[in-house]
Amino acid sequence: MFRELLGKDGASVINFDDPYGKRLLTELESASGEHDPEAKRILTYGLEEGADIVAREIHTSSEGVKFKISFHSRTYDISSPLMGLPNVYNILSAAGASISLGVPWQVILDGISKTGSVRGRFEKVDIGQNFLCVIDYAHTEDALERLICTAREFIKDSPGSIQPRIITVFGCGGDRDRGKRPRMGAVATRLSDFVILTSDNPRSEDSSDIIREIESGVVKSNYIKVPDRREAIRKAVSLAREKDIVLIAGKGHEDYQEIKGKRYPCNDREILEDAIGDKLRNQGINEHCGCSVIRLKEL
Repeated sequence: MFRELLGKDGASVINFDDPYGKRLLTELESASGEHDPEAKRILTYGLEEGADIVAREIHTSSEGVKFKISFHSRTYDISSPLMGLPNVYNILSAAGASISLGVPWQVILDGISKTGSVRGRFEKVDIGQNFLCVIDYAHTEDALERLICTAREFIKDSPGSIQPRIITVFGCGGDRDRGKRPRMGAVATRLSDFVILTSDNPRSEDSSDIIREIESGVVKSNYIKVPDRREAIRKAVSLAREKDIVLIAGKGHEDYQEIKGKRYPCNDREILEDAIGDKLRNQGINEHCGCSVIRLKEL
């Protein structure tokens, strides 16, 4: 794609931190005879020194990312509502593509600051609860690991005696790569504080069989099985305490569940919002009842 499909005016924007990116860079430089960032034909980006576009002083939180981009001895302040280190790389690659097209830096900076989250890709769901909820399309062990590790960054330095937990809900699709199921079970139970194994799109398979295959790879006993996805999400929300992080993985933007050849409505965001709403209403009722009891005792 890089050597044969790009025209003479095309540009290659390459992740300098990635081993394959370095290999690709070497091959392209050998083919062209040089690496000239001024010509914008080959641009590299990353966190490692040596890249053309480098991110420094990275700060990630549940509110987004802030960091500095260095390019040609110039430094620009970046602020984005997108969350997590993977989105730092996404921003760098988008900046590289924009530079290669001659887009002015001020336009690039404005675009980064105004870009909202992508539906189903580390999408935050917030309707006023005191814990973080995130929906993500992660459906491989690598993607699941990145998701949980990104969430872990948000709570690693959390003050207080009670440490926030990561509660992960996920399943695996039917009629697809069965080998990844135990590997995903291992990743989830190793990196999460608590895991709820559930259904994804079982398709022609039985969801209980898929869950058993996931379960064969678990490395801790910090999990339960709730085959009904709606109930699994509601369970995660009911367990969540203040500052916990609830991760709903696997379906992302999809609004259906495929079972035995039929598609049924299943929207993780809607289910999550309903569950959070019910929890907030119940908390309000309990708080109101508690105040009434105290008032009666005073009287």
